[in-house]
Amino acid sequence: FPKSKTFGAYNLTYLDPDSLTEVDAISGSFMMLRKEVLDDVGFLDEDFFMYGEDLDLCYRIKQAGWKIFYVPFTEIIHFKGESTKTVPTLKSIRDFYTAMHIFVDKHYNSRTKKFLPQWLLITGIYGRLAWASGIKMVKNARQPLTDLLLLNISLILGILLRFGRRLENAPDYSELQWISIFIVYSALYMSTFYFIGVYHRYRFNPERALLGIFVGFLFNVFIVNFINQYNFSRIASFYCWGFNSIFISGWRFLYQVLQSAQSRSVLKRAVVVGNISDAAVLKQIIDRSDIHYYDIIGGIEISRDAIRGREVDGLHILGLVDELEGIIKEYLIDVVIIVGSAVPFSKVLSQSGGIGSMRTEFKLVPELKSVKNVKVNKAGDINLIDIRP
Repeated sequence: FPKSKTFGAYNLTYLDPDSLTEVDAISGSFMMLRKEVLDDVGFLDEDFFMYGEDLDLCYRIKQAGWKIFYVPFTEIIHFKGESTKTVPTLKSIRDFYTAMHIFVDKHYNSRTKKFLPQWLLITGIYGRLAWASGIKMVKNARQPLTDLLLLNISLILGILLRFGRRLENAPDYSELQWISIFIVYSALYMSTFYFIGVYHRYRFNPERALLGIFVGFLFNVFIVNFINQYNFSRIASFYCWGFNSIFISGWRFLYQVLQSAQSRSVLKRAVVVGNISDAAVLKQIIDRSDIHYYDIIGGIEISRDAIRGREVDGLHILGLVDELEGIIKEYLIDVVIIVGSAVPFSKVLSQSGGIGSMRTEFKLVPELKSVKNVKVNKAGDINLIDIRP
């Protein structure tokens, strides 16, 4: 119920986003304060790390009798998540909920005694932390668990191929020895995958998976040769190498094929906003990429001297920035790509009110010059940044 004052009270979703409004707190990504306010309430609390310090400051400002306003008359582009994208996700989640704990300890201790104990709030915070961390861990584990399952299927097939369906030719291994074979085999392969980046930078790269499979095979053969207690068949290991190459590298190859087919079949109609020369360069980069996501319909000039219908390096000028809303509706545009630092962002984003219902995406290319001479393999290499007006 976003329009309800009761259910929408936390995010104030019932208010008009274009109206000046007094609020309890604003985002630290863009806040302006009088110096006398900071002289009165103090600066950011260094007990907070990354999260919560802006909320704490706003709380202290309100407690001191000052007012805080949300002002819609100016706009910024906030590159959300840039500060934490090099930090492990689970650490970022932990820091987020730790900030909640610090805030509750600092401000709510005495206030909540009469109604509910503080430990209940803390339990809720860390219960939510456990849930969020668990969900993230499950998502992160899907790929390794898939590979682990395929590794063991390959091992079973390799054993059956080497020793027969009833294992009539197998050595007289004890149950513990069979278990140790599966554990050592899986641990060697999974460790190899991890250290060569199969679960990080090269998650869906079939060639990298093949390299990991080969190195894992070598490690397994090394263990067989130098550790007598692990006396597993080299022939069975060789069969496993073949099955792993088919299964583990194969599903990544299939994933890439499906992604490529999807990107070719569902091209998004796009216009490029910016200086027409920069827009033409971006179109050339996208057109020569191996995987296409966008069909560039034309360019929208920021200069009032532009001539509609003119063509520059294969890119037609459809109109000016002031006409963006009409162009989007007329040409059924799915994506608006803003390129170059000279573009008046506020003018582009201010048009979002009229086109919001059409679900048009806005994307930004902050530094085109860095990719002008680069061969890209997919449109994502151009570093298109999502903007949510």
